[in-house]
Amino acid sequence: SVIDEKLYEGIEKAIANVERFIKTRTPENGIIAIIGVGNTIGVAP
Repeated sequence: SVIDEKLYEGIEKAIANVERFIKTRTPENGIIAIIGVGNTIGVAP
């Protein structure tokens, strides 16, 4: 549905922002944190 698409887009943007924030501060730990965020939201690969 349209709502699901909008929600998914919002989540993707939020993850991208978190990813960028983490990478600029802790390049090595960024991947681990991103996986943790993905698992929390339930959209991890």
